Parts: sequence; C-alpha cells; structure tokens
Amino acid sequence: RFFRVADYATRLHSMYLTHNDAAYSKLGMGPLWHEILAKIRPLVDPAHPAEGMPPPAKEGEGMNQDEEGAGVPPPKLALFSGHDSTLMTLLASLGGTVYDPSVWSPYASTVILEIHRITDRPDDFDPSSSSSKSYAFRSDHAFRLLYNGKVLTPDMDGCPADVDLCDVRVLLDTVGPFATLDRDCDGRRGAAAPTLAQGMKTSVREAETLLHTPAGVALFAISSLVCAFLGAMGSYAYLARKL
Repeated sequence: RFFRVADYATRLHSMYLTHNDAAYSKLGMGPLWHEILAKIRPLVDPAHPAEGMPPPAKEGEGMNQDEEGAGVPPPKLALFSGHDSTLMTLLASLGGTVYDPSVWSPYASTVILEIHRITDRPDDFDPSSSSSKSYAFRSDHAFRLLYNGKVLTPDMDGCPADVDLCDVRVLLDTVGPFATLDRDCDGRRGAAAPTLAQGMKTSVREAETLLHTPAGVALFAISSLVCAFLGAMGSYAYLARKL
C-alpha cells in the first residue's frame, strides 16, 4: 500500500512539472540553466551565443582571475548540488521523454552533462546529411546527458535515437530561450508575444469582475463544490483500485 500511495504522490508531483510543455519546470530552472550554460558557452563558441542567451563577455570579462589578475580558461569540471526535486525539474525542462514521471529521483542521484569537442570526422562527412551519425557531429561540439549512469541524450527532441552524442546546438536551442536569471514569470518566445505575467494578470482581472456579480458568486460556489466532489471521488476510486 505504501508504494502505491508513493506512486500516486510521484505522478501528482510530476503532473505540474510536465504540464503545458513543462512551463513550470522551465520557469523554475531558468536561473540554474543560465549558470550551466555560462560554463558551456565559452567552450563552444563565445563569439556566437545561442539565441536567448546574453551577449558574449567583452575581452577581459567572463574569465576567472587569479590573484595576479591573469585570465584562465573556463573550468573543465563544474559541480552543482541540489535536491531530488531539483533534478526532477531539471530533467522535465529538457522536454521529450528525458523525464520519467513515474519515478521519484532516488537519494544521491546524479545528472552528468558532458561537452565533447569533435576532432575527427569521416572522410565522407556531409553536414547537410540527415543520417544520425552526420547529424550528431554537425558542429564542432557535442554533448552527452547521463542520469544515474543511463544515457538520456537520445530521449531529447532533435537528437538521434541511436547515438549517445548529440550536437550541442540542440541543447543550446532547447534551454537557451528560458535560461535566464529573471524571475518575473516572463514566458516570452518572441518580442511580440504576450508574457506569462500579463496573461495571469488578465485572468485575475476577469475573475475579479465575474466574482463581483451574484451570478459569478453562485457559479464559483457551485464549481468549487463540483470540483471538490469529483476530486475526492477520483482519488478514492484510484486508491481503492490500487489498494
């Protein structure tokens, strides 16, 4: 019974991590992805950041400085720590089938993101080819995503299904649009698109207008009772069937 209740709680938690194209996960992981990409971008191409990323640092900026002020290259290893819920949200933000909504991240779980520089290509390499091997090495860098030792790269949208490595531009294009330090619920995908915050404010104003009418109050009360009844019956039916 405990495991069935735990499974119910896991799927309930995963529902809002993946709902609406993982909008919640992308919003929550934006600052963390910003920090991660800040380590990757100088290694890949500091002069041409992915769309949605901040402009490259000027000369002398963005480099680690030692005590004497001399610039040193970006770190080859960067460690980030977090909770189980952090890993679940991070994986859900990558889309595709990377995140398994039925499994809670166990204790001491690890996500590894490797960046590989491609130095050897076959003589017949064709960057315009749609074959999986050519596609994986279209640019000069590739990445590999692992979760607790399992390679998840093929589960990402835009990555070949039969190769462990994937073009790093796929990663940058996937997380770049929401990798930001801003926490204003801005869900823009373009300059002319309305923000998530604006949409929420509009919905709140419409709800306030409706609740100032007798019909709106009655509708709200009836809807609340119906939703509570259906939710209780659904939970009871699910747990009764499982237990």
